[in-house]
Amino acid sequence: GEVWMVMPVIPIGLTIPPGLEYLLPCAGAHVRQKTDIVEVLTDIDTPNKYGIYNDKGQFIQDVGRFLEAQLLGDDRGFYFMVTDGIGRPSFVIKRATKLWTDAEMIIEAPPGVPCGFVIFNSTCCSRGGLTVFDAGHKPLFVIPFPSECDCCNDERAYPVMSASSGAPVGAIVRKWPGFMKEMFTKCDNFALNFPLDLDVRAKCTLLGCAIMIDFIDYEDKR
Repeated sequence: GEVWMVMPVIPIGLTIPPGLEYLLPCAGAHVRQKTDIVEVLTDIDTPNKYGIYNDKGQFIQDVGRFLEAQLLGDDRGFYFMVTDGIGRPSFVIKRATKLWTDAEMIIEAPPGVPCGFVIFNSTCCSRGGLTVFDAGHKPLFVIPFPSECDCCNDERAYPVMSASSGAPVGAIVRKWPGFMKEMFTKCDNFALNFPLDLDVRAKCTLLGCAIMIDFIDYEDKR
């Protein structure tokens, strides 16, 4: 079974939303889409489900699955409730249906309290990327999307840049899942690295960015 990470000790005086304690000692994490046997055996596109792990491969949080109508493909909205090892709701990742506009993704920690926002911007001349905001809509990071020429690489990197200075602060890397998994499922694995002292609310927002990248770049088009 899954090996769950032991909840870290929180320093006195530090206020952290319940469930985000696990992100405090992490300078990175892995977001792994879970294989669904229905997708392996049929052509049915089932709702996505993910697990979040630390760098030691220990389970941190479980990302529940909820999606809108499958006919919308990667334009469909999503609502993921993330829970920790004892079943507490940690944070919410949600986006409205994107049909004619680039919908905003909202991260809530705890659920019901926005702590971050993410918008995807693109132009006819550029693949664009994500802009990450804090709870007050102040820009924190920009995540430019790599060229389509990189799509055949085993690993595809999405650099996380400071919105104020443009300096690199981390990355989200899509890991090649392996030939058999690539052939028979649409499961993707993402490795994230970010500053150890980054606020946990920003860390969970970046975890949401990995899922948004999965929908934008890797979900089958309908």
